[in-house]
Order: sequence, then structure tokens, then C-alpha cells
Amino acid sequence: MTIKNTLILLIISFCFAGCEEDAAAPRMISSLKVVHALTDAPPLHINYFGEEISFADNPALAFGETGRYTIPANVDRMIAFTSAEDTLSNIYQQSVNFEAGDIHSLFLTGQMENIQGLLLKDKLLTFTDSAVGVRFVNLSPDVGVISVGTGDESGDVISGLDFRNASDFMALPVTQEIGAYQFQFKDDGDHGLVSVEFNPLPTFGRKPIFKNVTFVLIGLSDDGSGSGSLSVMQIDHF
Repeated sequence: MTIKNTLILLIISFCFAGCEEDAAAPRMISSLKVVHALTDAPPLHINYFGEEISFADNPALAFGETGRYTIPANVDRMIAFTSAEDTLSNIYQQSVNFEAGDIHSLFLTGQMENIQGLLLKDKLLTFTDSAVGVRFVNLSPDVGVISVGTGDESGDVISGLDFRNASDFMALPVTQEIGAYQFQFKDDGDHGLVSVEFNPLPTFGRKPIFKNVTFVLIGLSDDGSGSGSLSVMQIDHF
């Protein structure tokens, strides 16, 4: 083999070694889930790139929807929200700086004249027994303090939850005998607001058991038309 061919082989070998090292290197990133719960806002473009974007290439997030985004770790980054109906100005922005591997949720709530964000670090539970982690968030601007019960004699699973507040993740047992949970959201007068059924048992390929789930009260008890728009979002962390 000539000296020239030997050098070429060495260069190729170094290139492959460099590629393999880059592929094996840990990525310094974090994860952010955004929840659109602004009751009277249009769909929103979310700019998490730290630079100007093309709105045509950036799908908008509508009320009641969530989006998950990868954010560089240990970097100051501004998350900007722009109305899909008027892209000339941002309606809200939130500064973040996450550690590598962090998982956060940013809940955008309130109403257009008073937009508020709730940024939470998701402290997900791990399980050895048959259980599921459940968290509750109150994002309804006009309901006030709420509690959440299950309709049985075991009492409320959470109480005293004010607007823009969240519970910690709590472990609930998962058994065939218990079956599905019926979570009932109530105001501070113990009046029922809205309920949602949650079956943590594996169904149709979904396996919430051993995972974590967030339930979010969104909408208004009085939307100005004589009726309410309250509903519950289920956000799966898996």
C-alpha cells in the first residue's frame, strides 16, 4: 500500500471515529410542554428558537391543546407567544433557563387582558407497585378555590386549590377492583363543576399504569352568555 493510500485511510478512520463520538455524546437539552388555556385567545404560534421564525412553518397551538418542545439546557431562552390572527406582535413571553434533562410544563392561562403563565418543574413519580401518578391544576379564572373528589366515601383527593395553582403528583392505586376513577371538580361550596372519568388500566394499547397524568380545569364557569365553558384537559406524561 502506498503512503498516499495509507494517509487516505487514516483520514477516513478519524472521520468515522469523530462521528461515532459525536453520536455517543450526551445532548445538553431539556423538555418543555406548553399548555394553551387562555380562555378567549386565538391559536398561538410559539417561538422557542431564540430567533425570528417563519410563522408559515410554525403550527399554531389552539385553546385546550398542548405542544412539547426541546430547549437547550443552561441557556437563557425567551419563549414568545404570538396570535395566529395577528403576527405583528407578541402577546406574552416567558424567560426560561433549564438544567440538562429537566422537564417543565408552562401553562398559559387567564384572559387576553390579563395573560398569566404558570411554569412548573415536572417532578414525575416512579413506581414499583401498581399505581399511577396524578396531578391537578386549576386554570379557570372565575371559579376560585376548588377541590377534587372521587364520588366515594374516601374524601377529596385534593382541596384548597386556588387559581393558577397545582398539586404535586400523588400516587393512586391501580387495580381491577377499583377500575376507573371518576374525578369530580367542585367549588369551595362543594358544588359540582365538571367531572372526568380516568381509567388507568391498559386499554387499546394505552398504558397509564406506572405513568403520570395531569388533569387541568380550564374555561369559565360563566362565559358571559349565561352558560359556562368549563372542561378538564388530560395531559399524559408518557
